[in-house]
Amino acid sequence: MTIPALLASPIVWSTFFAMFTAQCIKSLLSWKQDGHFHWRYIFLTAGMPSSHTAVVTALSTSLYLSEGPTHLFIVAGTLSLIVIRDVIGDKAFAQAQENIVNKIFDRITHGQYEAARWNTLIGHTLKEVVAGFLLGIAVALAVFRLF
Repeated sequence: MTIPALLASPIVWSTFFAMFTAQCIKSLLSWKQDGHFHWRYIFLTAGMPSSHTAVVTALSTSLYLSEGPTHLFIVAGTLSLIVIRDVIGDKAFAQAQENIVNKIFDRITHGQYEAARWNTLIGHTLKEVVAGFLLGIAVALAVFRLF
C-alpha cells in the first residue's frame, strides 16, 4: 500500500483521531482539575479516557464499517478485547504494588513524607475503559461519515 493510499484510508484516520482525541481529553480534564495545562498528559498512557481502548475500538469499528463481519474484523475484535482486558488488569496489578510500596515507605519514614508516596499512572479503571470504548466507536462513525 502506498503512502497516499494510507492517507486516504478512513481506517488509518479513525485510529489516529481516536488516539489524538483521547489524549486531548486527558489534557483538558487535567487542566479543568488543577487549572494548569500539562503537556505530559498529551503523552500519558493512563487516565480518562483510555486511549488504548479508543484506538483498538476505532480500528475494529472501522474494519467493520469498511468490510463488514469478515475474518479480519473478527481478528481485530479479538485483539481489541485482549488489549482492553490487559489495560484493566494492569491497573489492578499496579494498584496492588502501589499499596505495598506505600506501606513499606510509610513504615520506613514513619509517615513523614506523604507527598513522596508512589502514585500509580498505569492501566485504566472500568470507567476509563468504557469512555475509551464509546469514544472509539464515535470517532470511527464520524470519520466514516466524512469519507
